[in-house]
Amino acid sequence: MKLIILLIGMSAFVFGCGSESVYDIIPEIEEDNKLHAIVLIEDSNDQNNHPYYNALLEVNNLDIVQPHIVSASDHPEVPDYFHADHFPCLILYENGEVVMHLDDAASMDDIIDELNGNVDRFTRKMLAEEDV
Repeated sequence: MKLIILLIGMSAFVFGCGSESVYDIIPEIEEDNKLHAIVLIEDSNDQNNHPYYNALLEVNNLDIVQPHIVSASDHPEVPDYFHADHFPCLILYENGEVVMHLDDAASMDDIIDELNGNVDRFTRKMLAEEDV
């Protein structure tokens, strides 16, 4: 019985109680008025990462999008936090919420289209807030 209680206590300590924010898990992400494009990778040498990297370089507005590359091996809790089952994947994070989760993208153009659509939406939202 004591062993079961100890194991439950240890798992609560190791996995947390769900109260950790993404800012605790990935300290590079700051709370601000930007979209955070998080590319989760498993192996930095994997050729499948390149469309995601290249799409971030091609996105229309890097003043709005803050890119982050996160290795699942360096931050093993991050894939669980974002419900990432496949690598690479792209998470677009805005004001504490996932607004886009993309994996198994067909091409770099598909990734760029998704990113630019979200950048346009975010830009319209920011402009509307300025007008208020």
